[in-house]
Amino acid sequence: MKKLYYRPQKISSGSLLFLAALSVVTVLALRAMPHQMSGWSTMVAGLYGIPDLKERMLEASERANTAFDAIHTKRLELGHPLLDAQDPADTGMVGPSMSTVTTLPGHLPAKQTSINPNFAAVAMRLLVDAGVRPGDRIAIGCTGSFPALNIAVYSAAESLGARPTIISSAASSQFGANSPDMMWPDMEKLLADNSILAYRSLEISRGGFRDRAAGMSDDTRAILDAAIQRSGVPLMDSVDDTYAIERRMVAYSKAAEDETYAVYINVGGGDASVGGTEGNNSIGEG
Repeated sequence: MKKLYYRPQKISSGSLLFLAALSVVTVLALRAMPHQMSGWSTMVAGLYGIPDLKERMLEASERANTAFDAIHTKRLELGHPLLDAQDPADTGMVGPSMSTVTTLPGHLPAKQTSINPNFAAVAMRLLVDAGVRPGDRIAIGCTGSFPALNIAVYSAAESLGARPTIISSAASSQFGANSPDMMWPDMEKLLADNSILAYRSLEISRGGFRDRAAGMSDDTRAILDAAIQRSGVPLMDSVDDTYAIERRMVAYSKAAEDETYAVYINVGGGDASVGGTEGNNSIGEG
C-alpha cells in the first residue's frame, strides 16, 4: 500500500547554514534598532528645528497622565460609580452611558481607546509635521465628548510651546465628560486650578444641536449653563449653526489680533467646530 504522508525534499547543509546566518544577522539588527531609531529621531528633531522634541513629547505624555489622575481622584471624591464594564482600566475618564446632558450615542471602544496619555505625544508630532513650531499661535475647537483627547491636545500645545486659542462646548455624547457635576468646563477648570494645564477656553458654548442644545429640555440647558458659569468662562450663545460658526471666527480673529494661526485642531464632533453637518460629512474622521 502506497504511503500518503508528505515527505519534504532533503535540504542541503549549505542552505541550512545560510538560514542560520540570516537568523543571527536579523536578531542583531533588531537588537540595534532602538539605538538607530533614537539617532533617527534626533536627526528628524534637528531638521524640524526642535532639538529637544523627544523630551517635549515625553513631557506632554506625562502631563496628560497627571491630568487623568487628577480627574480620576475628583470623580471618586464626587462619588461617581466607575464601572469595570465601561472603564476596565479604572481611569475615571469614561463617563456614564446616559445622563441629562448626553447629546448623542457614543462608541464605547473609541472612548476607551482615547484614554492613553501617549496620544499627547502623537498630537505633538502631528502638530510639528503640520509645520507648528514653538511660539506659533494655534486654534483649538473641542467638545466634552472626548475629554482624554482634549487633554492630549492641550498637553501637546503646552509642551511644544504653542499658543492656543480655545473654544469648547459643554455637552457630550455617551461615555465622555457627560456627568452633570463633572463636565468638560469642570475638568478644564480643575486642571488649570491645579496648575496641570496652563490654557483654558476663551468661550464655551452649550454644544449639541445648533451648538446651543436645541431640542434638549430647559432643565438640561440650565445644567449646561451652570457648568459654564462654574468654570468662570463666558458663554458663547447662538441661534443656529451659521451664527455659531460666525461667532467662532470672530472670536478666533480677535484673539489672534495681527497674527496668523498655524493650524486649526478639532476634537470631537462639535456642530459649529467642523462647519455644521455639511462640514462634518465632507471632512470625515481622522
